[in-house]
Amino acid sequence: MITKALWNIPSLSSCNELLERYQYLLELSVIPEFMIKYLISSIYNTFGSVLAEPRSREKFIPFVETLLKNEETPLPSSPDDGIAWLDTFSGPNIRFESMGLFFCFIGRAYQSLLDGNPLFQKEENHGRNRRQTGWRMNECADVMGKMCECTDTVNEIVVAFRVSIYALEGSVMGDESYSNLNRHGSMVTSACAIGLHRLPHLPPHLLTTAAEYKRRVFASVYIMDKYCSALIGTPPGISRLYCRLQMPSDLSETELFLPRTQMQQAIAACDEQGWNVKREIYCGTCYRANLEIYMIKEEILEGALGVDVQVSRERIDSLLSRTSSSYLNQPPWIQFNPSATGRVLFVQLSISLEALQNTFLLYRLAVANRLEGNYIQGLLDTALEMLEKMIMMWEKRDVMVGFEFCFDWFITIYGIPAAGVICVELLKRMGGSSTSASGSEARKMGTQERAKAKFPKSTAIQKLTLFGAFLDWVRDTDGNYALLRRVRGVVGRVLKWVLDGGDVNREVEREKEKSNSSQEDPSRMAQSTFDSTQVPTQGSVNDDVGIGNGITAEGPQGWENTSVNFMPHLGHTGQAVLDDNFTASLDFNAGLESLDGIGMEEMWGQVDWLNAGDWTGGVGMGGTGNGNEGFGFGF
Repeated sequence: MITKALWNIPSLSSCNELLERYQYLLELSVIPEFMIKYLISSIYNTFGSVLAEPRSREKFIPFVETLLKNEETPLPSSPDDGIAWLDTFSGPNIRFESMGLFFCFIGRAYQSLLDGNPLFQKEENHGRNRRQTGWRMNECADVMGKMCECTDTVNEIVVAFRVSIYALEGSVMGDESYSNLNRHGSMVTSACAIGLHRLPHLPPHLLTTAAEYKRRVFASVYIMDKYCSALIGTPPGISRLYCRLQMPSDLSETELFLPRTQMQQAIAACDEQGWNVKREIYCGTCYRANLEIYMIKEEILEGALGVDVQVSRERIDSLLSRTSSSYLNQPPWIQFNPSATGRVLFVQLSISLEALQNTFLLYRLAVANRLEGNYIQGLLDTALEMLEKMIMMWEKRDVMVGFEFCFDWFITIYGIPAAGVICVELLKRMGGSSTSASGSEARKMGTQERAKAKFPKSTAIQKLTLFGAFLDWVRDTDGNYALLRRVRGVVGRVLKWVLDGGDVNREVEREKEKSNSSQEDPSRMAQSTFDSTQVPTQGSVNDDVGIGNGITAEGPQGWENTSVNFMPHLGHTGQAVLDDNFTASLDFNAGLESLDGIGMEEMWGQVDWLNAGDWTGGVGMGGTGNGNEGFGFGF
């Protein structure tokens, strides 16, 4: 398996082309640009003859033996010099964990390309598409990770690898993947096992490249941990009560690997708050901005996910104030500016949406706990603002070229919750009731506040229509395609119902009759073409990605380098195909094939935990875990 994995190392020319994608891969900041360039160079300088064409199993024997030999000894103590530190796990000292980082970067770089990129047409790629190539690299990285487990190897490079493969698998399989929950647990466990949660405080004059890198790795683990909790509602794995969070230095990737004296001079040149004075946005800049937001998010999750937790108005207002001040106190060049372009605009939008998500969650929590105050208005306003920025991301994609590959992730994290609130409010307003269609007494709260809340229905319909167009634009090779297609069906049905005048039962019956009278769309019958003799499937196939796609939840199986692992489903024949000239025309029937007979609340309850989760500290509305008391729409 090691040889088969190493065989998938791309050619040097392909690696160099993929390195040009680094500036777009913000989620892989645990692999600094200088570090991955140095690692790739050292691999080809040391094993160039092994990787030269034609490749053979025998030629890889020295490479495999080197990896096995180096893994027999722990990673040595970190030298003070950055280059010397890199040499401890690269070149002749190459290790399984550093090869894992390599495959994670290559896989994510492939995922960031357009579907028609010439790199996918190279003979070395064996005809795989964008998603298939990303999954193959995920398989190779997983082999490296399993070898680390076999040797009980745990160090900061292993933790960085756990963070990276978590991001890679999510981009390929989607954020609904159960296997990624296991990766989340491994990431947290490995970080705590080597004490990254209790790093000693070092003054700037004692800071080394390795010490700064450890800070960044743990910051990534902490952020990803809270991100996972906010996405799917699992309890955080790391609490601020048990760790020492230290702000990473605001250094560029090049400054991070300067000789120690020069690196410390660069740190000293930052302002008194620790921000760089060049008005540049580095990975360290993003770390610092996001860490402040996620520390507040952890406190929000305590109230949202905690059992029998009392949530007070004073606590909510305090967290709202802190969220606002933490964002406003950040440097102006990382605050949202609609006139910005490229990477700057993308980073500004990302940080702005993170802060808005905190505000959204707080209003959601306050409303679910029936706290007195103008929280319904705040929730509606925040949801509309989040959706507006999501639409802006799509409308301004021409000035954010290169970042389209992660739009599906942004829709999943920020777009779905916001659209869920807006859809439900439209249903309530059109139904002429302050409660949901089920009429549950548990949801009759805040009627006076709701009556006073301002909600521009026409604006909401317009934004949902554009959001639906954004969902149509998502590619079938994106990791969250299956989930977002289902969401697209929900949005389409809500819009149809609202525009038809607001008869839920009539709409459901109409869809049932339509389903019974229509024939199956052959484009939805596309099946996998993978060879079961080449790809043994043990366990169940992850249904979230599509039946018969060839990806198993078990990770890498026995596979051949020429096999194509899966074929994503073809698009809906009636789905609107959008380009830069899109102006109107939205097919409200797209994505409805699996939603017939499902009520409005159930539809959102199945795709959005923020509307289905327990937002009252374990004592009120929620999903099936709360005795089927509803889907959390009682806001």
